[in-house]
Amino acid sequence: MPRLLLPPVIRPVRPAMSQVQKLGGQTMGTGWAVHCAADSPLNTLKLQERLQARLDEICGQMSHWQADSNLAQFNHAEKNTWQNLPRDFCDVLHCALRAAHHSQGAYNPALGQLVNLWGFGPKKRYDSTAFLYPLENEICNALLHCDYSRIELDIICCQARKPEHILLDFSSIAKGYAVDALAVCLREQNIVHFLIEIGGELRGEGFKPDGQPWWVALEIPANASGNSYQALEGTLVALHEQSMATSGNYRHGYSRGGRWLSHTLDPRTGQPLNNGVASVTVIHSSCMVADVMSTAIMVLGPERGIEYARNNQIAAHMVCNTGSQWKEICSPALLEMCQ
Repeated sequence: MPRLLLPPVIRPVRPAMSQVQKLGGQTMGTGWAVHCAADSPLNTLKLQERLQARLDEICGQMSHWQADSNLAQFNHAEKNTWQNLPRDFCDVLHCALRAAHHSQGAYNPALGQLVNLWGFGPKKRYDSTAFLYPLENEICNALLHCDYSRIELDIICCQARKPEHILLDFSSIAKGYAVDALAVCLREQNIVHFLIEIGGELRGEGFKPDGQPWWVALEIPANASGNSYQALEGTLVALHEQSMATSGNYRHGYSRGGRWLSHTLDPRTGQPLNNGVASVTVIHSSCMVADVMSTAIMVLGPERGIEYARNNQIAAHMVCNTGSQWKEICSPALLEMCQ
């Protein structure tokens, strides 16, 4: 009998009667896909263009790879100046700062200096054979410039003050926000039955034509090498008005001297995360929140991370490497979904 994870209440919604139609493309260095069903024929070409345009708009604001993005402009702005922000950017920064304060820095959107130092930013790419480990004094200096509490945000006027040396990085929140944004676009087109996926972050609403919810599989690393993953056999999640985001140290990183360096950095040490947690998946009504919470819980580690999830009623699934095998840990909120 497979383990099924269901939200506590599934409100009856009349399923669409047509076939599921798929749209997709590229964004944020990965792929995006939308599966949707509607009672009437869809203009898929027009819808595809609308969704891609929305994603391009978000990338134009939050990409740290695009030299002309709003994020790049903020990072290179003169110190202590107030910068006007687009509404999307302001909303994401607001959520990121709230998550940083709430998690006491386990999640930190101001790690740009460290991200660049370890080769995960737009400069000094880690796939270069010339890349060397950062020196201890370089790490300590970068940590001094990752204090998110120095960022002042006016959410009413959509302005933020740029502190000296602070560099924002939205890599662990932008995809989740983009998923939520596509959901809004679909609803505006009166499409209520859909599944959205951007680089492993997902959201499902409504039902498939057969009346079933959108079932997706949890992920688990396939081995300890840090470069592959597989579905966790027998564990399916029903995404009905729910989102799911996964943070994992096996997805992105690089090996140097037999050591796997994860792209997830520990804001407390300035080092790539190495606490035995392979992945964390969070289920939440907001994909943006699920995105940041999965990162925060992963950084907090097996004990403090699950305690944080328990205290805040977060549905979280954690996979840890015990050395000889993978160990699953589920938060109480997640266990309540098990059927």
